[in-house]
Amino acid sequence: AVVSTQSTGLKKEDRTSFLPKEKKKDLSDPYVSISIDRHKILQTKVIKDDLNPLWNETFETEVSHEGERLYFWVWDDDMVGKEKLGHAHIPIRKIVEKKNLKEKLTDED
Repeated sequence: AVVSTQSTGLKKEDRTSFLPKEKKKDLSDPYVSISIDRHKILQTKVIKDDLNPLWNETFETEVSHEGERLYFWVWDDDMVGKEKLGHAHIPIRKIVEKKNLKEKLTDED
């Protein structure tokens, strides 16, 4: 499966107020976690300091459980923890029916 995911206009969520000025940054370090319902199956790489990231990654995975929706959770990777930037989903039946699917998803937050 080829997953080409792009997010635009992400929030600035880095929490670096405790760092010295020269080490502070104010852009998010986003990545996407992909899950079927509540079961995480894939994760993209982290793209540093980007509010409009483009992931163009190829994944192959076997899924051993059924589900209704494929979720895309966008997170900000921080030195300590993470913050949710947004999420969207697509019904799995659409993927199975179309095989080759190009879909624009909007943030559900």
